[in-house]
Amino acid sequence: AFYEETVSAAKVAVMYSFATARHYRTIARESDLYGKGESRQGAGNFTASFHGFCDALARSGIPYDVVTDLEFRLDGIDSYDCIFLPTCACLSDKAIRKLKKFTEKGGTLIGSFDTAGFDDKGKKRTEPGL
Repeated sequence: AFYEETVSAAKVAVMYSFATARHYRTIARESDLYGKGESRQGAGNFTASFHGFCDALARSGIPYDVVTDLEFRLDGIDSYDCIFLPTCACLSDKAIRKLKKFTEKGGTLIGSFDTAGFDDKGKKRTEPGL
């Protein structure tokens, strides 16, 4: 009951891109749940980048939320001052439009490596999305 109707005070978010996890290079360790480890295409490493950004923020004592590239989560990004995109290589056109509107309203995006270089199906863009 104490946590009902609470709102995060974090002004920073780190994006977890499900499209990137599906179509781009990611490292998954072997486990009982997922089976053998895997690695996919792409020069960057989404998994390591995501964990690195989260670790740096946590060690710095900066509160943050994790947002995803799923469309319903992007509706609430206006509450943040800054969103980190750690090698979020595969993003939909709709997600890119919402992120651009976020910056037009004064928000800051910090992306690494080839963020938005591919569409949400893993196809390389002719021009970077962001």
